[in-house]
Amino acid sequence: MSDAILDKLNEMDVKLDELLTWKAVHKTEHKVIHRDVTEVRSELFGNPGLKSQVQTLMNCKRHVSKWRDFWLAVLKIVVAAAIVAVLMWLMWIYKENS
Repeated sequence: MSDAILDKLNEMDVKLDELLTWKAVHKTEHKVIHRDVTEVRSELFGNPGLKSQVQTLMNCKRHVSKWRDFWLAVLKIVVAAAIVAVLMWLMWIYKENS
């Protein structure tokens, strides 16, 4: 009975070591990411000119996406009209031949 318990404890010990190693690596990576984010935020919010340039780029992206959505809607309508026109033409040809 005690041998089975010792075997289970030895198996758990290896798994616990793996878990603790993973956790240590994860915390280290999290600290690096937090440091990078903190640096970017301090640079961005510490420089009002850079902040306004980033805001201008974001506004431009929104403006471009609005136009892209508009042209995609126009393209969908044109494609649908072309499909209907081709079907009508094929039906007209079929009617003429029968």
